[in-house]
Amino acid sequence: MQQANAKDERQFNVDRRSLLVGVFASTAMPKAAACEPEPDPLAEVERCAAALAESLKVAHGGTWSVQISHETGFVAVSRDFA
Repeated sequence: MQQANAKDERQFNVDRRSLLVGVFASTAMPKAAACEPEPDPLAEVERCAAALAESLKVAHGGTWSVQISHETGFVAVSRDFA
């Protein structure tokens, strides 16, 4: 009987990474779904990056910075510590 209980306990073991992924996904999914294609692909990138920054603000608080370089293919969304 103890082996059955041990198996059940392992089945519901949640590590920190899984928990954070779940929290982020639950806050980001509505914003990501709202990121529908636009006629101008550059405007779509800007809008989707802003939506991601807003989701991170809701999930973690603080201010988030977006940097996009279309010339180099670089996109960064990071916490703004300024």
